[in-house]
Amino acid sequence: MLTLPPAVDAPVVDPVTLGTILAILYLIADWGIRIVLIPVVIRRHRIGEALAWLCLIFFQPFIGAAVYFVVGRNVLGRKRIAQHDHAARLVDTHEHRLNQREHAPNPDEIPQNRRDLVRLARSLGRMPLVRGNDAQFIGDTQEFIRQLIETIDSAKHHVHLLYYIMRRDDSGERLCQAVERAAQRGVHCRILLDGVGSRTALEVFGPRMRKAGAEVRAALPVKLLRRQFARIDVRNHRKLAIIDGHIAFTGSHNACDADYGKTTVGEWVDLTARLTGPIVYQLQLTFLEDWVTETGEVPNDPSMFITPEYTGDLPMQSVPSGPGERSEAFHNIAVSAINEAEHAIIMTTPYLIPDEPSVLALRLRALAGVRTVIIIPEKPDQRLVAAAAKAYYEELLQAGVEIYLFQGGILHAKTFTIDNSFVLFGSANFDRRSFRLNYELNLLMIGAPVVKALHAHQMIYKSQSRRLTLDQVEAVPHWRQLMYHSAKLFSPVL
Repeated sequence: MLTLPPAVDAPVVDPVTLGTILAILYLIADWGIRIVLIPVVIRRHRIGEALAWLCLIFFQPFIGAAVYFVVGRNVLGRKRIAQHDHAARLVDTHEHRLNQREHAPNPDEIPQNRRDLVRLARSLGRMPLVRGNDAQFIGDTQEFIRQLIETIDSAKHHVHLLYYIMRRDDSGERLCQAVERAAQRGVHCRILLDGVGSRTALEVFGPRMRKAGAEVRAALPVKLLRRQFARIDVRNHRKLAIIDGHIAFTGSHNACDADYGKTTVGEWVDLTARLTGPIVYQLQLTFLEDWVTETGEVPNDPSMFITPEYTGDLPMQSVPSGPGERSEAFHNIAVSAINEAEHAIIMTTPYLIPDEPSVLALRLRALAGVRTVIIIPEKPDQRLVAAAAKAYYEELLQAGVEIYLFQGGILHAKTFTIDNSFVLFGSANFDRRSFRLNYELNLLMIGAPVVKALHAHQMIYKSQSRRLTLDQVEAVPHWRQLMYHSAKLFSPVL
């Protein structure tokens, strides 16, 4: 007769013991994250950025580690750096590339006290100052869209569009139709849209434009499973259109309606320059670098490399900036421009998140008696950024900086006028994201006429603003000031 062995009871885990094990494992992971990440953060980031990350990692290790993994590591991955370097080499060595030195202005056309800024912009942006240009500023969004579509409809050879945002709205639809018409009549259309800012447009308009014959690519596409970039929040923030190598549009306008799909904050007030002259050739090179980075090839299209015509007497140079070789080009030029001011600085920006050098430059110029004016929206579209910006108001006002809060919606134009001498204008905000993270495109323009033209727009913005006083800032309740300064702690990573 078969005898079964006696039953053995399953081991019972003491709930107290299990809880203790889990608590120990949690404690090990909690402190392990701190121990591992602290030296990494200290080594890779500047002091202000490191302190912000350390605060988050120390108080919330698991959340801090997850956020740092997504947006805190190196700006670019190795593959992206290699792609960009390869693109720059292909464009720089292309057989049709123009010798831009032939279009350099005479030395006496540039004031003696501004020549070092021009040299700095050349060194950082790798583009020389060229003469013979014309610039017409366009403030109204519908007028900008109308002129852009009209120019696309007249294109004979090529249309190049590079935009951070293209929305599925009336303006986006009309631009899409204009590209379709151009492509169908044989014009080479190359459309480069940011992979995050224009995600919906790439999904909806992209297939339509491709069907018509246009080439459409995503700039900095985000791939969650296999990313080419170390940070998914690094974006191509440039706004640029080039038609037939003769006409270019660049500034702060995106390819969308004036409300940007955010009806609760009012219309966005942008500014774009319509450009002709040798500067268009420089902007073409910037577009091609971005295009080659995404495609790996320089288009075989001689019409892109035409000899530019002189259309005015405005000296200017493009200042592309972004991660890699041109890292912090805009930041360094902006700080240098502020330091060179002798009489007046007027700046407009939608976001005011300066770093220590830029705050110091603004304060010292104001303390030296230079009239320093900053015009920003009273109600920006991003609450945390707005709270962090308010933490800088008091020290700027104490130094004598004038701050005006725009009442007519979101002031999105990014402008600098310095004395009666030069202009810095383009896509970059006066914040740390534009300083160090995003790909931006700005222009340095020299001369009193262009300063006068841009100053007229700045005065319109100022007339629609209220002046902020130091008494008003000091009257803010202490708990709210504490909230602003708490947000300021994270300004290095906003």
